[in-house]
Amino acid sequence: MECLTERKRIEILMIVGYGDRIRSNEEACDLVGRHYKKVTGLAIGSISEKGVSRLVSKYFATGTVKDVQRGGRTHVSEETNLNVLLEVQENPHCSTRQIGLNKNIDHSTIVKLLRKKKEGITPIRYTYCMN
Repeated sequence: MECLTERKRIEILMIVGYGDRIRSNEEACDLVGRHYKKVTGLAIGSISEKGVSRLVSKYFATGTVKDVQRGGRTHVSEETNLNVLLEVQENPHCSTRQIGLNKNIDHSTIVKLLRKKKEGITPIRYTYCMN
């Protein structure tokens, strides 16, 4: 199945209906297929009964037809980046691990940040520093 745009999803919900005028998923599939064949002249744009069912249940569960934003790699905020750079400038003799413990960030993230900035700001060592 092709990726449905938000507009197509809304059209499908309108075809399904609401309240006492609800069509079955099978009827909605047939109507969607006929509608897009009439509009585009092609038989593309059809959706399966399961697709209609999922779309309707997603709408009733979330109140929208948009895709839910999925999780991913978390990003370090600019504020945190600036705080790390300031701490390295203030105390260049502290290791990346110690800075990471202070800021609750992994030390490899700090190393990548320092390499990325390349402003001559480097800690004295990249090894483990005891508390």
